[in-house]
Amino acid sequence: MTSNSEPPKALPSIHRFITTHDSSGKSCYSKDLDEPLNFWKVSAGEGNSADFELGYVTEGLPVPLANDKDLSTFKEAYANKQKSGLVKHGGTILRYCDIPPGSKSQMHRTVSLDYGILINGELECLLDSGEARTIHPGDLVIQRGTNHQWFNRTEQWARIVFILFHAAPVEINGRALGEDQGGMELPDSH
Repeated sequence: MTSNSEPPKALPSIHRFITTHDSSGKSCYSKDLDEPLNFWKVSAGEGNSADFELGYVTEGLPVPLANDKDLSTFKEAYANKQKSGLVKHGGTILRYCDIPPGSKSQMHRTVSLDYGILINGELECLLDSGEARTIHPGDLVIQRGTNHQWFNRTEQWARIVFILFHAAPVEINGRALGEDQGGMELPDSH
């Protein structure tokens, strides 16, 4: 979600620490995945981009923790992270999104319930009705299958964490509202 000349990213590095169990049943940290997160750039259309990273992915509810099945699901998703859509059908995604200064996303909708928690910076969330809210660190936006657009109108990078739950489509007057990426260059959710 940036123009062609973005300033250096002045955001802290992120580490992911996944807990599991050893063969005796004691809690321990998994060594199966790298702890430092590695962001990749995603085109948001019209010369804008954002940096994405997957924090975690699950499949099914309740989440199958036995025999580290959830870890296996995540390892597979992580190996193909740049091919993933915004939403995991039948599951959840925890995603970091770093948004450069002076940038925006396209107006878009996912078929999901999203919890968006701003960690750093300031963002504006605009709805297709024209209503907007400015969010600050610690603020929470709950997206319920709505058409929305993100703006970083500041001169600083912003970091937001999204937790997305696959949902049934919203229906308005008998019409289901499906996913619409609004021109962002991402694979369809699957």
